[in-house]
Amino acid sequence: PYNMSGTVVKGFRRGTEIGFPTANIESEKVIPAEGVYAIIAEVEGNRYQGVINIGYNPTFGNEELSMEVHLLDFQGDIYEKTIDIQFIDRLRDEIKFDSPDKLVVQIKKDIDKAKELLAPYAL
Repeated sequence: PYNMSGTVVKGFRRGTEIGFPTANIESEKVIPAEGVYAIIAEVEGNRYQGVINIGYNPTFGNEELSMEVHLLDFQGDIYEKTIDIQFIDRLRDEIKFDSPDKLVVQIKKDIDKAKELLAPYAL
């Protein structure tokens, strides 16, 4: 799978506010097309399943491109740590939702689909 690395930096903290904390990645490497992907991430030698959104967060009207990773079954502080991402499969395009609540419903669906796709990648 395609992979990339970057440093986890502080973002807007919207993911935490809606129940899906994300690690915002700063990277100089060429990145895949905007959208949501199922991924495997490695941080400090530990591997995690997750999802990444690459795009402009149209629901919130951002103007800068961001890469936000939600690690499944993870709690902790990884700010300023390096995160390595392996892209396993593309789930969907990035879309603008009418409200953060509708975004939350879709994120739950994305996570369910990612878990199915990532099942062969037992950690």
